[in-house]
Amino acid sequence: VSILLNKQKGDETMSKKIFVTISLVILTMINGCASITPSMLKPPNNPINNKIKSLIIGLESGNVVRSESRKSITVQTDFATIFSRTMDQNICESSREKWGYTDIRIVFMVRKISLFNLAYVSTFFLLPYVGAPLYINGTMEVEIGIYDSNKQIIKKYTLDKSNQYWASVYDVLPNAPGNSVRVANIKLFHLILREFETLINNDAVYINNELEKTGLIVK
Repeated sequence: VSILLNKQKGDETMSKKIFVTISLVILTMINGCASITPSMLKPPNNPINNKIKSLIIGLESGNVVRSESRKSITVQTDFATIFSRTMDQNICESSREKWGYTDIRIVFMVRKISLFNLAYVSTFFLLPYVGAPLYINGTMEVEIGIYDSNKQIIKKYTLDKSNQYWASVYDVLPNAPGNSVRVANIKLFHLILREFETLINNDAVYINNELEKTGLIVK
């Protein structure tokens, strides 16, 4: 009887492990297959109280977002779209006259596999290479500069944020991120820009005074 009970408990434990494995794999697949919707690239409609004068986005034409860590066209397009919309909608005054420039540089964007994976993979006998999800720690750091009409720096902000998310091993391979990684990076970039809005709101008087000293951009 004891042997039968132990076997039954062992079967129940294995069934639970299989259930957890399948559930996590399905959850990760659903997340990875989720499409990127246009709304993800829109900042919240929350203009700051103290806006700064209208700026040209990018010191160099066609290079709105400069990335030191990733050269993906898709990634830079996502970030460039979000940044330009945030500046136009929430930070800058609406005007055709331009008083200076703003430039953003992605210093680094890294993904690290959490040590938590060692515990749950070994506990449930999961195999990441067949689709079992991994718990990822993501970190991003950016530098945003505000420049006058002579392209002299007025203010520079260095901001970083981190987040955690589930992704399959195939999502985190270099140069081939899946949608789960892309969505996580978009959310992280939004978090950074919310902090940037707060800082600009506090520095708006100083920035506008400096922009007025050199005047409008003359074309």
